[in-house]
Amino acid sequence: MTTQKCTAEAITRVILETLENFQLLTSQVLLFVTDGAATMLSVGRSLKEHEVDALISSTKKVFLKSPKRLRAFHTQCHGVSEPPQPIITRWGTWLVAAFYYDKYFREIKCVLLKFNPKEAAAIKESQMTFQTRLHAAITRLKNTALPLAQSLQIVDDVNTVLQTISD
Repeated sequence: MTTQKCTAEAITRVILETLENFQLLTSQVLLFVTDGAATMLSVGRSLKEHEVDALISSTKKVFLKSPKRLRAFHTQCHGVSEPPQPIITRWGTWLVAAFYYDKYFREIKCVLLKFNPKEAAAIKESQMTFQTRLHAAITRLKNTALPLAQSLQIVDDVNTVLQTISD
């Protein structure tokens, strides 16, 4: 694949197309190594946002038009409002959803993991996104004072989780 212009958007598109060709999710990418140039940093941010969007989108599909799954959610998450269903053309609704998932991450994950992944592709995708533990790993890796050995152990732990999921 070649790109006419070397912009963050063009590089992100090439990376996403390549991942799709190999049937990989962005949540399965453990490490993104660049030369640190501003364009590449922008690509990294864009891919991270894509992962959040995938979590919101797949989880929306899990509960959309499924009274059975919504009942399971209400049974297990007393007092927690239903997951928001953002409208793609309204950024405010997407931000509300992102903050919601940040606040109720554990509760939603607990409910989703009880669903049968063979029942719907969205369930499987959502479960994989929640199970990768990338959020915690990324937060720990941001610590610049972390010794290299600990950083590599974090990456190894995430890899082990991903291998367990794919088995």
